[in-house]
Amino acid sequence: MGKNKAQRTKNNARPSSSGRSAQLLETSAAFSTQAEGFGSPLPSFAGLSNLTLDDGESQSLDPQTQLILKKLNKKDAVTRLKGLHELGDVCSKAKEQEMKTIVKLWPRMFSSLGTDPDHRVREATFVAHKHLAKKAGRNLAPQLKSLCGPWFVGQFDTFAPAASAAKAAFKELFPEQKYQEAIKYCQNEIMSYISENLLSQTVETVAYEKSLLPDELEARLERVLSSNLLAYKLLITELPAGQLKSLVEANKALTSSSKFWKLSKHKSPLVRRAWFTALASILHSADFLLEGHGAQTVPAVFGSLDEQDPTVLSSVWDAALCSIIAIKDCWSHVNCEKVVFPKLWHILREGGYGNAASIFPNMLPLVSKVEPQDKNVFCSKFFSNMLIGLEQKSVQQSMSECSAIVIAYIECLRYIAGREDAQEAKEALIKQQLLPFLDACILDRKLHLTVNALALQLSDLLDSWSNSSLAELIWSHFQSMLSDFNKNEELNYQSFMDLIVLLADPSKIKKPRRVNFAEADKEDSPRLEILPEDKPRVPYWIPLHKIATTAATSVLDAALISKQSEKLVSTLYFITKSFKGEEFFKTVRPAAIDFYEDVYKLLTEERGDKKQLIQLIFMLFEFLNDEEKLRAYDNFTKIDDRSVLLCCINEAINADKMGEKSVIVWLRSPSMSEVMLTLAKEVSNVLESSEKQKSTAWAILKLCFSPSTQSDREIFANFSTVSAIMLVFCEALAIPKTALDDRATLESYANFIGELTNSLFSQQFKLCDKTLQELLFGTFKLCCSAVGLSQSASNSLQNALVNGILHLKNSGADMTELTKKFAATARLEFSFLNVKPVTCVGQFLSAVNSKDALDLFLNEQSKYKSWLKQLEDACALNEIVQGAHWLSDKPIPIATSVDCIFDFTVETLLRANLLMDIQNRLEEYSRDAKDQECLRLEDEEPIQGDSEFEVAYQEAFYDEFFNVVQAFVICDRTVANYKNNPNCSKISVDISLLKNVVESLWKHIYPYKTEQFSNTLIKQLKSGDYCSSWVVLQLCNWDNLHCKKLYLELSKQSDDIEPWRLWMYQSQSILFEEKVSSRYHEEGLSLLEKQDPMSAQYYADFHAFRKHTDDVDKLLALIIKWNKLDYWKSVFDQDMEHHNKFIAVIKFLTRMTEIQAHKIIHTQWDTILCSLASYLQDAKKFLTMQPTNPIHAAKLVALCPLVKNIQFFMKRLEKSSGVKPNLSNPEHLLDEWRALFVPEFYSILMSFFYNALDSTIVPLFEQTKVSAIGACLASAPQNWLASHSPPKHMVKQHRLISNQDKNVQDTVLVLAPLLHSSERNLKVTAYHLLKKLLKELVKKDEDYLLSMETDAVDTKLLACELLQAELSQTHTVVEAMLMDFRVGDCCIVQPFTDSHIYTYSYFMIWSLLLDMCKEAKSELRYQLSCWLNNGGYTKTMLEIVFRLMPDYVIQPFHANSDRLVSKEAADMFTHEHSPSYEGTYTSGSIMKMACWIYLKSLLHLPALVRDWWTSLDPQIAGLVERLTASLVSKHVIGIEMKSVLERKESCSGLEIKVHPLAREVIAAYTIDEVRMELTVTMPANHPLGPIRVEGNNTIDIAKWKQWVKQLTIFLTHQNGSIWDGLMLWKRNLDNKFQGVEECYICYSILHSSNYQIPKLSCRTCHKKFHSSCLYRWFHTSNNSTCPLCRNLF
Repeated sequence: MGKNKAQRTKNNARPSSSGRSAQLLETSAAFSTQAEGFGSPLPSFAGLSNLTLDDGESQSLDPQTQLILKKLNKKDAVTRLKGLHELGDVCSKAKEQEMKTIVKLWPRMFSSLGTDPDHRVREATFVAHKHLAKKAGRNLAPQLKSLCGPWFVGQFDTFAPAASAAKAAFKELFPEQKYQEAIKYCQNEIMSYISENLLSQTVETVAYEKSLLPDELEARLERVLSSNLLAYKLLITELPAGQLKSLVEANKALTSSSKFWKLSKHKSPLVRRAWFTALASILHSADFLLEGHGAQTVPAVFGSLDEQDPTVLSSVWDAALCSIIAIKDCWSHVNCEKVVFPKLWHILREGGYGNAASIFPNMLPLVSKVEPQDKNVFCSKFFSNMLIGLEQKSVQQSMSECSAIVIAYIECLRYIAGREDAQEAKEALIKQQLLPFLDACILDRKLHLTVNALALQLSDLLDSWSNSSLAELIWSHFQSMLSDFNKNEELNYQSFMDLIVLLADPSKIKKPRRVNFAEADKEDSPRLEILPEDKPRVPYWIPLHKIATTAATSVLDAALISKQSEKLVSTLYFITKSFKGEEFFKTVRPAAIDFYEDVYKLLTEERGDKKQLIQLIFMLFEFLNDEEKLRAYDNFTKIDDRSVLLCCINEAINADKMGEKSVIVWLRSPSMSEVMLTLAKEVSNVLESSEKQKSTAWAILKLCFSPSTQSDREIFANFSTVSAIMLVFCEALAIPKTALDDRATLESYANFIGELTNSLFSQQFKLCDKTLQELLFGTFKLCCSAVGLSQSASNSLQNALVNGILHLKNSGADMTELTKKFAATARLEFSFLNVKPVTCVGQFLSAVNSKDALDLFLNEQSKYKSWLKQLEDACALNEIVQGAHWLSDKPIPIATSVDCIFDFTVETLLRANLLMDIQNRLEEYSRDAKDQECLRLEDEEPIQGDSEFEVAYQEAFYDEFFNVVQAFVICDRTVANYKNNPNCSKISVDISLLKNVVESLWKHIYPYKTEQFSNTLIKQLKSGDYCSSWVVLQLCNWDNLHCKKLYLELSKQSDDIEPWRLWMYQSQSILFEEKVSSRYHEEGLSLLEKQDPMSAQYYADFHAFRKHTDDVDKLLALIIKWNKLDYWKSVFDQDMEHHNKFIAVIKFLTRMTEIQAHKIIHTQWDTILCSLASYLQDAKKFLTMQPTNPIHAAKLVALCPLVKNIQFFMKRLEKSSGVKPNLSNPEHLLDEWRALFVPEFYSILMSFFYNALDSTIVPLFEQTKVSAIGACLASAPQNWLASHSPPKHMVKQHRLISNQDKNVQDTVLVLAPLLHSSERNLKVTAYHLLKKLLKELVKKDEDYLLSMETDAVDTKLLACELLQAELSQTHTVVEAMLMDFRVGDCCIVQPFTDSHIYTYSYFMIWSLLLDMCKEAKSELRYQLSCWLNNGGYTKTMLEIVFRLMPDYVIQPFHANSDRLVSKEAADMFTHEHSPSYEGTYTSGSIMKMACWIYLKSLLHLPALVRDWWTSLDPQIAGLVERLTASLVSKHVIGIEMKSVLERKESCSGLEIKVHPLAREVIAAYTIDEVRMELTVTMPANHPLGPIRVEGNNTIDIAKWKQWVKQLTIFLTHQNGSIWDGLMLWKRNLDNKFQGVEECYICYSILHSSNYQIPKLSCRTCHKKFHSSCLYRWFHTSNNSTCPLCRNLF
């Protein structure tokens, strides 16, 4: 304690003082040469302190390497393991000098770690050794002899991965040619290491760790002994005899040791097995090493013949055989009768202790070398004990064990019999040993596994004895066994029958199964069954055939009378299959037909395996005459079981392949045709047939429609049957699509129809064209609608379709009707989700190669051109209303709807996809032609002409493509003009896909074709085709060449006004071209000089106002002059030419008032305003009379932007902002505008709006007109709107429900219901007008609050009550709609549904209410929040918002979500999504509104949102908080900061600083040189989290803490902004210093909720109180006394 400890050296890299002392001692200290008792002449490894290193070597090892080497000597196995892993990495990176040092230290470590108790350490040791040896290379040579011992022995480690690692290290360092050289080089060291380990190791010497348990020490010793013995065996095997002789002394030292021979009796099977293995190797490869040790070797080996451990026994027998061969006087060292034979009988009786497969193959060599005293006794005991061993349970359950014993038995018996000279002795051996053995194997059911091996051995035996009387003994015995079977049915006849069958063909005997790797290029060829006559017969065929026929007769007779004949039938089947022949059948039954009758009887009575019985019948067919065959076939047809019939047909077809000619006769017979037709009807009935029935019927029909090997490969079914079945399937394919919804049924249909059609058309049948066409039509329908088919089934159907079409084409059939049916089906099935009909039509066209077919397909939709005309007129009509220039000689288009847009777009998409398919095929043919040209030889003639497909379709392709381009432009234009039409909304996906396809096609069109198309379009454009202008402009976006051509045409000189130029000039991108712009100005200037009003068209763009100001002024003067001369007095009665000029002038004035209104002088303003008033009056008059006249509507639509721009200019003029006007008295102009023109203009426009509500006739362009009127009305002055009264017929009689003026109240009550309108433009206009009235509503409510003498406020008199009916209605509907969704789910509301209308209206109402809160001051905002909260609207609204946010906004903030927040999600809260006229009805608009409403709620009602959030379930609250903190809080804080910065200059006496990064606002209040500071810090999840308010007062005011607390409460629990809070704090201080008394209950001047000052005073003490505080005091104290003086109040 108290001492400063020295800094510890990192990693203990530097040795301690004791270590350095040990280093000094090492130079004089002597070591032991024994390394841990492992026999290695190495110093012991006891840590780095024991290593003798000079200074250079010490410096060559870095501290990290030294630390790793220290780890290798730790007691903990995990530490050693870690150190070995690190050593491998160090060695791979070490330098040469460092490697030399490591190699020097490695041997002693390696010898210890190589036998570590932990197998993982041993494995890691050899792996590290491999890396070290590889890196060290030649530097390892000096240490090789020190390493070779443990390294060589390590290859036989008991842990296989460790042994593999040691072997891998050897192979890595010593390739095959150097392996033996390395062993020779180190043979002495290896032998020394092995000898010392085998002779010197004990349990005590291997215990180099005191922590090892006795069991671990025993295991380590066993591991050392076994691995060294196996290594010794490898050393003996690898070294040549010459090298081994040089090691005689070392080997004799080992073999002379008694300890070596004691290892044969070691208690460990592992050691014993290794010892016998090593001994066998010595006897086999170096028997001279055991000279003089026969007396030890032979007893040791043969004394262990009865070894009971299975792992050791095989090694003992190997050693025994080697001993017999290597030791010449082997039997002189052991008594066979007393030692060898008893052990042999024991091992035979026990069946080899589970090692029969490895032991019994040694029996024959043993028998051949053994010298018994009595051969007969030896044979008797040998075979009897072997038979006992065969009956062991472990043997009976293993085929390999049984086979080994049977093979050994027969081989030994055959050997002994062969050595006998006397025939009597041989026969006696057969009778006494073989026949009982056969009885045991055949009759004992437990020995059924012996049959294969017995048949194989018996076959060889009978083959060799075929001419001997010995074989007769066996056949006679088999005959007697058959007699016994007939007498006693309980005997096991099955094994005997199996033996007979196997003897007939020994090549079919099952061999033991082994796992082999098949060659990649080797394919299995189909096997054909060889008839018995063609088989090479075995030599003993005659006696075997006799026994087989006898057995077959017995089995058949037994099967006919037995109740359980399954096994008998199976036996009969196999015997018949092996011995079938005319002689066989005549022997079994008098005639073949008799055999058939018996077998058919078994089949009909279902007494056996049906398939085997049917195959038996077809085996007979070769020996039946034609009449008998037909009788058999007829019997097959009568069978009711479909599975039996299927098997019969299958076997018949196999017989057909073998040359049986009667099969096709049967399958074409009337009875079979009737069966096939019945099956076809079963299959076609998908609703009633079971799966099993359908499966069987499919299989039968497929077989009947397969080709025969006879009759030129015609199918089996005849012509009439095929036609009838086709009709059945044609009817089936016409079933409703819903019946094929089951995928399995659809797959079955597809596969069968594909195979059926392919089969039919490949046969070149002359079928009925009508039937064939019906089948093809059904196939086509299946191809078009089969979305869920597998690829193979789909390909099969398409191939069938193509084959059928080619068949029809080649037959010359008329395919007109079929083409029409194909076209109708393709149109019915096609959608953007299913384009398979296009592929099918493409294949059809590719097959027929006829332009007429394409024309027929395209013209099948007769309404297409009428749809095109209808949509062209609709687009033109809408653009006329928008002010497009229209030719006077062209009639005004008449259009009433765009309902056909969906059908037209889908049809166009179908045509475009078909053209893409044709284009792909054209390119494919072109590539093929090029490939063929490349492959053409030099002496071959070039390929001439195009392909048939190109000739047929290329020109038609281009013609139709240009039609598709025009159709696409019409679709796109229609959607742009009528975006809020329900029909246009449904095709958004189709339009997008159509655009992609058309653009892709355009890129593949040859340039000369596009140029031709451009020329045609421009020609149409010049002729006055207005719709062509849309196509021309679209092509400008796709093709630069087209743009250049158009620019060239526009740059040409023109004397007259050409309408097509005016249409093109409407594109601003075209005017950017310098030559076009120059020509554009020249034309305008020319018209201006002619004083033509059409010149206004050329000066109504930004370029003219920027570059040609003089011309603009001149044109304005002319317009004023024309107006003064009443040039446009009767404009609504004039023709189209004057209309175009009027529209051009109005557009020019609109642009003028937008850009350069300040240049207009007072007199010009008078003319413009008076004229505008006149035009609006005329518009009102004429549109009232002709509401559907598009020309009148166009004038009104043109006038609306002019009124709006004038209002904006007057507003700027009123604020004196912007450019200084060219007016002498601006106020006079403003007064005229306010007093005269505003009421005039906006009253007329408002009347148009109200008329749109009452109109019963709604023209197609109504949306465009209402949009223009609404946008203009949205700019109306607030004062006028507040004073305006709606038409009386729209105002309902009711009492005033608020404190608002009656005009305002009536207007709100008329406009509010329009928020539910399905017409978007009416809805948006009502929204903007209501929003315009908000300031007036809020002002009246605030006046009402100020007029109240008490704090009691009736919220039903506030303006929000005017929206209560609409809010309540939409609230109920939307809440019910989303009741099944949870907060955080994503509900997608489909557009043009009631749900969408109500949801959008609900958000619009909430937007108005939140804007009202935004406009209101703190007192009124409190009342509004109470009104919303008491009605229960806020909580529901917030839940609805979080159910309608898009998935990409909500999903990333769910718990455990790994989805990232996208930029699109962040933008949802940073962009305003207020309803606009440009918007459309989409699901996304609802999602955007939901995000926008949540943002506004956080801004204007933060306390209500915070209360809702705290009441949520923790999981949902976490979701809301994460979303708010990540996406919304930063934006809310930014808005708060910006609001404070914008207003701080308007607040005197308060100094404000903003720190956005710290989310802080600092306010300082200064009075009379006294400064008080307040810091407001917003949390990261603002406004959900609490706001921290800290004060830093410099004066001692008792109320300071209370003011800070009140501000904290306000910002936390009231719906105020930061600015509102600061103003509350300032007002408190102002009132305090101005002498206003605080309330003596809450001790605050301003109340924390309603922000009122104390008003009620006590008549006794005259102290003032807040009314709310006093009410609470009376309620809690239960009396009415003053809180201070206690007098009655």
